[in-house]
Amino acid sequence: MQRRSGTRTGLIVIVLAGGLTLWLGGCPITDTTGGNTTPTVAGLQVFASSDELLTYVKEQARERVSAQQRDSYWNFFSLGGAAAPTAMEEGATASDDSGDGASPGYSQTNLQEAGVDEADIFKSDGTNFYIADDSTLRIVQADPLAGLAQVAEIQVGDDIQDLYIYGDSIIVIGYRYMDVDPNDYPYPMPRWGYGWGWYGVQRLQVSQIDVSDPASPVQTHQLEIDGSLVDSRLADGRLVIISSVTPELPTDTYEIQELTLDSIMPAVTTSSGDAPAVSWAQWYYPNDRDGVFTTTVMTLDAANVESVIGSLAIIGDAGTIYMSPEALYLTDDEVAADDLYRPVTAIHKITFDAGGVPQYAASGSVPGRLNNQFSLSENEGYLRVATHVEEYGMFIEPWFGDVVIGIAVSNAEAQMRTPTEPFNAVYVLGQAGDTLKVIGLIDNIAPGEDIYAVRFMGDHGFVVTFEQIDPLFVMDLTDPTDPTIAGNLKIPGFSEYLHPWGDNYLIGVGQSTAESRWGGTITDGIQLSLFDVSDWSDPQVVQQVTIGEQGSYSDVSSTHKAFTFLPESGLLALPGQVTSGTAAYGWPTEYSSVVVLVSVDAATGFTELGRLDMIAERQGDYSEYYYGPYWRRAAFIGDALYAVSDAGVNAAPIADLAQTISVQFPMPEDYEPWGGVYPEEDTGEGVTSSPGTAGAPDDE
Repeated sequence: MQRRSGTRTGLIVIVLAGGLTLWLGGCPITDTTGGNTTPTVAGLQVFASSDELLTYVKEQARERVSAQQRDSYWNFFSLGGAAAPTAMEEGATASDDSGDGASPGYSQTNLQEAGVDEADIFKSDGTNFYIADDSTLRIVQADPLAGLAQVAEIQVGDDIQDLYIYGDSIIVIGYRYMDVDPNDYPYPMPRWGYGWGWYGVQRLQVSQIDVSDPASPVQTHQLEIDGSLVDSRLADGRLVIISSVTPELPTDTYEIQELTLDSIMPAVTTSSGDAPAVSWAQWYYPNDRDGVFTTTVMTLDAANVESVIGSLAIIGDAGTIYMSPEALYLTDDEVAADDLYRPVTAIHKITFDAGGVPQYAASGSVPGRLNNQFSLSENEGYLRVATHVEEYGMFIEPWFGDVVIGIAVSNAEAQMRTPTEPFNAVYVLGQAGDTLKVIGLIDNIAPGEDIYAVRFMGDHGFVVTFEQIDPLFVMDLTDPTDPTIAGNLKIPGFSEYLHPWGDNYLIGVGQSTAESRWGGTITDGIQLSLFDVSDWSDPQVVQQVTIGEQGSYSDVSSTHKAFTFLPESGLLALPGQVTSGTAAYGWPTEYSSVVVLVSVDAATGFTELGRLDMIAERQGDYSEYYYGPYWRRAAFIGDALYAVSDAGVNAAPIADLAQTISVQFPMPEDYEPWGGVYPEEDTGEGVTSSPGTAGAPDDE
């Protein structure tokens, strides 16, 4: 969930028919010079001194107090609705050709960019599996298949979010929760925080675990950062951590005046002690000041995560993150100035010097919103961006029926009109000084439809939109200043993930569709599509197949990291839920969590080879309250297929998926079925490790 910055500043006057005047807080952040396809400028400036940074924060704190007072006044006299939330009240979220996600002999995490590793809750080194399970890092010996067993587990922090493999170590990214007595109110807050939940306030924690002896993992380094995780990447031996922080600002004007720089600066903690996470000289703020919610970028030495190479901070929200081998791109959802509530995506480019220190490079923006990280792609220095452009307007009911009101800031006269039909666009941005400028665009793509998948391959791109059918558009981006639609293909269903296979094929994973008995279109099973794009002007579908019935879905639809494919052999493993036995009213009667094994042939398409069940439940007390895997992954090692989840590992030879062997994970010792998992009291003893138990072959 994305966290929004503080209350928008400024006032807009809207004059309605009949003479009623409404005063609305919420002036737009950016400036534009044209219609829906004209880009805006979202530049950043650096503070000239530490005093200027402190003054900025104080001003924003005072503005927030004033905004809250205005909101209270408005709520008293308004037509209804809650006050706009403040930064403290809201929650936060996280070469074009992908690496094929595999190396000889075993599968690895599927990546968007070759050479830019992405974290996941499951990692494989071809011999062992490393699995994040709440606060436990589980190590499972996966090869040889007959020896499948958990060989160790180690407690790391309170809540593991992500893992990386680096050399003989596992980098663990997670949280340490600061204990809160539920009887204490107000709850204590750190200088910088993300909020609190069942566990109280939290700090982002990066730990390094030596697994040179997988049976005896040892923590060697640990670093903590104030804030919450947005995303991360690992490239060239450097770990890039993107986090979100916001200060706990007072609401009393006297206390605001007494703020000090130390009280508002986020800290980083290592074995050497505390230090500022970002120097004041590396703080950047937007041209249009808006709150104090801040995104930080920190580079760590992957060989020793306590070694901070460099950092910077941008005052603004953190949205979709994309990183190429050349640069990191941070995005922020904003609102255009020419039309109320029209989404704009601000983009900030970060580069790294030879030593790995992050440096602000340029900013720009484009109309619309992104689908996910695959909506962004860098090629030969140009950034390509695919967005869905929609003008929301403002609907006032019930007094004014379906009246839609749009406000042009350049013209104070109110305008009443119906928003234009939504459409999609692809922009090409080039850097000119510290500005990312749109040098080419394709707009008005599939009006009235939304983007479901995007993939860029070299000088071409693919966009899938959907309303009733699935149009696949092929973009020719050979000339960045004159991109065009080279061809398109319309087929039933839709793809939510596109994966390149060589230069001529795309594999699509999504949902098939069917006509509802009540009218309209409904999803109807997992859909696999194989596209032949050897002729850009005339893409063809080799085959489409549907797996399961209504209610079936693959984890690939929500994360590309669940896509497991061996391009050399054409073996594809899809984890997901497959339903069958549709009863009255279209509801399925059987549900199963499985890995579907499929052979992919360029000429004939897909052949299902079988299915491997996921572990259905955990061991121990409260297992009856366990309702199936929270996440699913598939893996290949040699001639074996593995179904991996938070409940355990099930494996079998590819040639005979009925000959299974498994490792079942226990319920956490402190598991409470009605209240979540509560971390044990911090004893200061650090991490612990213990061996697991081996699985046994299935005799059935």
